[in-house]
Amino acid sequence: MEKLVKLKKMKIFKDFGDEELMQVSRVTMEKIFPSGKLIIRESEIDAGLFMLVSGEVHVTKKVPSSSEPGQETIARLGPGDHFGEMSLIDGEPASATIVASEPTICFVLKADDYKNILKENPIIALKIYRFFTHSLCDRLRRTDTFLMEELLKRRKASFDKSLLAGST
Repeated sequence: MEKLVKLKKMKIFKDFGDEELMQVSRVTMEKIFPSGKLIIRESEIDAGLFMLVSGEVHVTKKVPSSSEPGQETIARLGPGDHFGEMSLIDGEPASATIVASEPTICFVLKADDYKNILKENPIIALKIYRFFTHSLCDRLRRTDTFLMEELLKRRKASFDKSLLAGST
C-alpha cells in the first residue's frame, strides 16, 4: 500500500486511477542507490524507467573535447523526477550518465515489463506516452533556450572583439 501512495505522488502518474497504479505497482521494483553510485552509464544500454522516490541524482554528459576530457553536469533531478525514458522508448544506448549524489531510492520499470503493460492496457500506454511527450518537449524547449543564449553570448563576444580590433 505504501508503494501505491509513493507512485501516486509522482508526476508521471498524476492522471492514473487506482487500478492503473496497481498494474504499474506490480511490475515496478524499488532500488536503493548509495551516494556516488553509478546508476546509468552514457552509451550503454540499460532500458528502464527510473522514477525518483527520494534523494538526488546528477545527469552528466561526456565532454567531446580532447583538451578538457571529462563529464559535465547538465541536470540535477530529485523526488518525483524520472530518467531513462529515451532508451525505454527507442531502445538506444543511454544519452547521459546518471549518478546518485546522495542516498537515493528509485522505482524501476524495466523495458520488458513496460512493453507488457503497454500491450495489456492501452489506456496506461496512452497516459505514459502523453507524459513522456510533454516531458521531452519541455526538455527540448529548455535546451533550445540554452542554445540561443549561448549563441547570443558568442555573437556578442565576436562583436566586442571586432570593436576592440577596430579601435587600435
